[in-house]
Amino acid sequence: MKILFVYPCLKLEKTAHHGIASLSACLKEVGHETGLIYLESKDFNKAFERIRGFGPDLIAISVVTNQWNFVKDFISAFKRSFKIPIVCGGAHINADTEAIKEIPEVDALCYGEGEYPLKEFAERLKKNASFKDIKNLYYLDNSKIKKNDSYPLIAELDSLPLPDYEIFTKEVYLNYPSLSFSRGCPHNCTYCCNELLRNMYRQKGNYIRFKSAGRAMKEIENVITKFNPSILNFDDDSFTKSRKWVLDFCAEYPKRFKLPFRCNARPEQLDEELISSLKKANCELISIGIESGNEDLRKRVLKRNMSNADIEKAFELCKKYNIKTSSFNMVGIPEETPELFRDTLELNKKVMPDLVQLTIFYPYPGTELGEYCKQKGYIVDKQHAESYFRKGVLELPDFSYKEIRKAYKDFYWEMYKDRNISRYFLKVYLEEYPFLWEKAKLLKRLLKKLY
Repeated sequence: MKILFVYPCLKLEKTAHHGIASLSACLKEVGHETGLIYLESKDFNKAFERIRGFGPDLIAISVVTNQWNFVKDFISAFKRSFKIPIVCGGAHINADTEAIKEIPEVDALCYGEGEYPLKEFAERLKKNASFKDIKNLYYLDNSKIKKNDSYPLIAELDSLPLPDYEIFTKEVYLNYPSLSFSRGCPHNCTYCCNELLRNMYRQKGNYIRFKSAGRAMKEIENVITKFNPSILNFDDDSFTKSRKWVLDFCAEYPKRFKLPFRCNARPEQLDEELISSLKKANCELISIGIESGNEDLRKRVLKRNMSNADIEKAFELCKKYNIKTSSFNMVGIPEETPELFRDTLELNKKVMPDLVQLTIFYPYPGTELGEYCKQKGYIVDKQHAESYFRKGVLELPDFSYKEIRKAYKDFYWEMYKDRNISRYFLKVYLEEYPFLWEKAKLLKRLLKKLY
């Protein structure tokens, strides 16, 4: 069987995708052929030409909320021209069980972990057998949603084949060379889908799982052999969520590899022993979530139970060991005001990360804050924005949409005006006017160097 993955990325840069890499590897392991196309334009003719050229027996689409409307248009147009079955999975499918009513043309949606159900779906197609009892799937039956039970969580991640990053071009992978060594998150941030997924798999196995340090070394060696990157990015939500695991990894990594790497960490998890171990392993940069500089808002609304003192200490330790830092921040959080957001700016100026990222809060379906915004009537734009960098969808009682946009721009100005003004203009205006990405390749290369 030939399975073609479709990766929607309207107005987004093309990157590798850990989920697709794992799914493709599992399908190849049992003899199927896989391919991939990026869906970048609302003119679907080029995509249709590539689909005809590959000749798939099955289309598999990974969907996030910000690309949902784009995907719906694609599926409607696709089904008018092709009779090939389609199965969709991804974050939006997990969060919105009513999603299938918006795309009745699709054959099935897959929730949760997709390795087992997609492999079984392909085998059923090969035998021309019904897929309607496959676990983790839901579908429409006479306009009614039928949702099957799920497989248990994959207990031993080491049992999976090495991720198939070769399904992406070398250029795409090297644009952001990344790996992931765990699944699940122990925290309950109200803007994130992790609590939803944890509840979905209650009594179906351990939600938080790790590949062994030895398996991580095999994946790294595989990527280095095939792509020869100059740096690696470890995309686990929190690379340091298991102290023992990260210390084992840091002990093994420098024995095998010299490449610098970047990772994510929560500030309250970082102490001198961990930072020292990460430095010895050649960690170049740690990205730390601040999200809001107002401690009360951060704890009460976001349920991020760390203090400003925890955050300041984490950044100080990184500087002590000469590890660069990046901060994650949001603006337009429910119940935020311009004055409360000022605390985010002031905390960033105090810890002074090497890089900063600010996103406009987005009320994702299925999350606690997403449902809260719906109940409060804060969502004024029902169309999902393609990116949370450029557009918000909320009108808050004390923080209007226009004020949020202004705060977004002012944040970057305040952070960069005394350091590198060119970063401000490149960051804010290339996001404000995305057509410049296509017109100004030189600026794009420059921005990539800066970030």
